[in-house]
Amino acid sequence: MSRDQGLLALRSQIHYEAIQTNPNQLFQDKTLRPIIKFQHTLIIAIYHDYLKTHKIEYSHATTAQRNLKIENSIKQNQALQALFKGVIIALFTADETAYWASNKEEINKRIQQLIIKRIQSSFETIKDFN
Repeated sequence: MSRDQGLLALRSQIHYEAIQTNPNQLFQDKTLRPIIKFQHTLIIAIYHDYLKTHKIEYSHATTAQRNLKIENSIKQNQALQALFKGVIIALFTADETAYWASNKEEINKRIQQLIIKRIQSSFETIKDFN
């Protein structure tokens, strides 16, 4: 089994509408979403560690405040951004890596937004993470 075959075998199958005309949207649905789903536990662990390391507490924040703080913490921390991108990009096949290399700016924005949404929607998991 090749590396690419092994990587593809790890991914969850996610239903998506294949009628997308935007190739970046198709890449997001076909590649990014399954990888992010597969890496969910790791993404949560990384963000939990970030909260502990930086002594960040969201217990008194409203949901809207917490979501804004999560978004800002990721957008403003270059090291955290790089770590999350690495966790996703490391699981690209050779063809996906080539596509990402020619569309880095757009794909990186999509990775960041998907991770922000995942953390926001899974905050209770992070709070209870051990």
